[in-house]
Amino acid sequence: MKSFIPKADSSVKIAGTTSSGNVSLGTLDLSHQDILVTNLAANPAFVKFGTDNTVAAGTDNDIPIPGGASRMLNRQQHTYVAAILTTGTGDVWFTPGCGSAL
Repeated sequence: MKSFIPKADSSVKIAGTTSSGNVSLGTLDLSHQDILVTNLAANPAFVKFGTDNTVAAGTDNDIPIPGGASRMLNRQQHTYVAAILTTGTGDVWFTPGCGSAL
């Protein structure tokens, strides 16, 4: 397993709430398609990738990230990501890179 190598100066965050927010992951770079998602909130976050700034996450069908946990995902061809918390507030960070952090 190859260690995770983050793309320099590329982490972005969503200040998570119970309303969906989104952020650009930057220009698609095929050598940095892996995304380390870190949910610093105490409660679960749900994330969803999309191709533009209209992407919105929901708590029924999107990818759950437990509170205080990190997960490695692949952005494929997506340039935006959305996040929503089940309750409360907290930052959800997205770090592009390559390899595996877990």
